[in-house]
Amino acid sequence: MMNKTTNDRGQSNARARSFDPVKLLRFSLFTMLLMLCGGSMWADDATLAVDFEEETTSYTDWTFTNFATKQTNSGVPAHGGSYFGSTNSKTSGSLVTKEKLAKPKNIQFYISKTSTNNTASSWIIKVSTDGETWTNVKTQSASANITKGTWTEVTQDLTSYTNVYVGIFYDGTTAIRTIDDVTLTYENVNDTRTATTIALADGYATTGVEGKTIDMPTATVMAGETAIAGAEVTWKSSDESVAKIEGNKISLLTPGTATITATYAGDDSYKSSKATYDLTVTELSVEGLASMAIIFKDSGSDNDSGTKITSIDDIISEGNNYVSSIPTADNVYNGRTGRGLKLGASSKSATLKLTLAKAVKPIKITFDAMQYSAGEASITLNGKTITNLGSELATYSVIYDGETEVSSIEISTPSKRAYITNVKIYYEPEATPAPFYILGVEDLDEDNNTWSLPADMKEMTWNAESQAYEYPLNNAKTAYFCFSQTNEITENDWTTFNST
Repeated sequence: MMNKTTNDRGQSNARARSFDPVKLLRFSLFTMLLMLCGGSMWADDATLAVDFEEETTSYTDWTFTNFATKQTNSGVPAHGGSYFGSTNSKTSGSLVTKEKLAKPKNIQFYISKTSTNNTASSWIIKVSTDGETWTNVKTQSASANITKGTWTEVTQDLTSYTNVYVGIFYDGTTAIRTIDDVTLTYENVNDTRTATTIALADGYATTGVEGKTIDMPTATVMAGETAIAGAEVTWKSSDESVAKIEGNKISLLTPGTATITATYAGDDSYKSSKATYDLTVTELSVEGLASMAIIFKDSGSDNDSGTKITSIDDIISEGNNYVSSIPTADNVYNGRTGRGLKLGASSKSATLKLTLAKAVKPIKITFDAMQYSAGEASITLNGKTITNLGSELATYSVIYDGETEVSSIEISTPSKRAYITNVKIYYEPEATPAPFYILGVEDLDEDNNTWSLPADMKEMTWNAESQAYEYPLNNAKTAYFCFSQTNEITENDWTTFNST
């Protein structure tokens, strides 16, 4: 069974057809030609999809009113691909099928917004038998509980409707609302192909820790109890900021849950099918790890400072001892109280590089950051870019393998400005010798008063309440000790008794 990845959205290879008279005639002639040639053709359980990656005229099965495609915003990454759709500063808009569907099954799409504006507005799924009088099927708020840059899934079962146009309507404020990945599925009543299912082999992971990579499940397309030879499956993640499919692996990026979908497109003999499961990514624990905490200095007022800063004392309020130098500090300012540094200016991005006093092999680096404005919501730390900073301080992370040595922290702002503070570097603590106890063995006499302590410092005992011993050191030096029975000492304690 082969697994492969198509585009970011996992959509079928062709959009479903809309049958105007000319298209119907062409379809009929094509079907007759196939029959004469001994072939056959089937329209799948049809999917009318809009990914907003092209101009509106490319989506021939839909009518657009006041919706714009190919939209971008630095604070709103597309749900998939490179672009999303928007309401284009209009108070109303719609996306409607050009043809009626005999048996619609389900509609699914994703919504967000490009600002923190919460003025009431709505997305409404509607159906109509004549294209003029519309029935509301579902209303979804476009403002309440919708966060800028975070995509919310909207889905609705449509199996109770027949012979209808289906539309998505917007009603509300001119504040831009966004939409992406519309998928409308309907049934082809004349389809007599064999039904299929997708079986996922036991043992695939449904949980994992951020920063790790896991194997894709093994998927087999089945017709009843029989595997279909050569049937290919494509994969899609519902949230690529949480879990991203890369070849036959899944990269676990940030804590959260993503739905992983396997899709078989079907062919002339077999119907399409899907299988889904939820994959939960958990936070990498830092319990038991050593850490360096570097807290950046704010302005101490309700305003950002307008003075550029470059020195350690001006930039860092706590954790100066972890930084030996700051070789680069371009367009760095003290931000308003609680926000640490403001990086960047209205026309310039920032770069800040900290040289660590001690190189470490980190397992995880966390930092608190927030956007400067809706259009300035990204920050990069040691090569990892966060593109959806929120309007309040939140903690973000960069995961390492614990093997790569890091000697500096470099921070930059791709979209000009952002705030950052509280950088924490977590790493495995250095191994330290375990303490040992003097508990009691036989006394040593005057002729045998030298005791060589083993290098691994195993537990030793003696029974005198107080007695002196010599411990040979390098360079012919000797350490002299005198302990009571209850003393607990470490390696460093030995050197305090060093004498010549």
